[in-house]
Amino acid sequence: MKSTHNALLSICKLGFTILLVALSGRIFSQDHALERLYVRGGMNVNYILQDSLFDENNPRPFFGTGYGISLADGYILNFGLGLQQYGGRSSLNSVYQTLTYAEAPIAIRRVLPGGFQFGAGLSLQSNLNDFSRVTGVHTLLDSNIYGFGPARLHLMANVELEFPITPLINIYGAGSYSVSQFSTEHTKPRFLTASAGVRLNLYGITNLVSKESGKQTEQEALFLSMYQKTIYVVLYDMKPQAEYYATRGDSALAKQIIEDAVIKNDALIEQFSALYKFGTPKFIYSSELAKLRSGEDVKCILSIKENTSTIEPVANGFVCLYPGNVYVNKNAVSREGYYYFDKMGEKLGYPFPSIPKTVNNDLVDVKEVVQRINQQTIRAYYSLQNDAG
Repeated sequence: MKSTHNALLSICKLGFTILLVALSGRIFSQDHALERLYVRGGMNVNYILQDSLFDENNPRPFFGTGYGISLADGYILNFGLGLQQYGGRSSLNSVYQTLTYAEAPIAIRRVLPGGFQFGAGLSLQSNLNDFSRVTGVHTLLDSNIYGFGPARLHLMANVELEFPITPLINIYGAGSYSVSQFSTEHTKPRFLTASAGVRLNLYGITNLVSKESGKQTEQEALFLSMYQKTIYVVLYDMKPQAEYYATRGDSALAKQIIEDAVIKNDALIEQFSALYKFGTPKFIYSSELAKLRSGEDVKCILSIKENTSTIEPVANGFVCLYPGNVYVNKNAVSREGYYYFDKMGEKLGYPFPSIPKTVNNDLVDVKEVVQRINQQTIRAYYSLQNDAG
């Protein structure tokens, strides 16, 4: 049994080593390799399955680093290295148990406009140590005081999601389960875990450091290059949402949703065409973003009410702008923030301006929103030109 376990352990380690070497080669063959490098940390709350001794679950920390490789059509492959701790408390004997694992996670993620990410993957975890401690006593107890030990090697299935807060910070959440373990015949516990924490995007720090040192970053160069170029303003087709309510018998709400969308989108087209001076605005529905990524011809909207549009080739060099969700026919106007994003759906930080959600309640109509976007974008452009010159 021991020899079989050691053989399995060696095979798994060799396989992950080969995978990491191959992926490392892919990293350094890509341009701007540091742009998807990140570190993250937070806390686990885990339930130790098949273990009646440690019946109270206590939070434990995790941290690690990782890298993302761009795949086709808004997907990325993430992999990395880190440390995870699991543990619990025995209410009967007031003993705490802590188990520490090194891990090598890998996951496929979908990136949506605005930077929201979700995905799933696997994580190979190798036990580094485990110990028990009596409450209020600093002396460690025998790690196997209860007659069983942790798995030497776990294969965990993970589901993950992230919400961008700033260009530097994402909120991270995950759930995981031990789908397989390789250890001695006396091993019992498996883990069911929920994790929450923050991810720090190192490329954002690099951009800030470059700004302070007077060096021009790639994102600054992109921003300067976009002056008088095409900016795709994203309109939202609310037909799927309206159809959802219509099929449930709420035809009045479905009709109101369509009417709101027509008013808002036509107002955006009118005001951007008249007031946006940084670049040439063109208007597309979010459903056309996949065509932008692949370089196919896209449908550009001229008027919603008149139902006019054109089919055009993708512009040579562009960024997209989400102008926020502006409600123009309600007594109390509310809005989401606006931001620029690239063709992969990733939010563009400094020097591209943005306004977070639930901020700037003084913006009361579409015209004012567009004026604010144009003013801040032009101001950022001339400020960056002066710094560079």
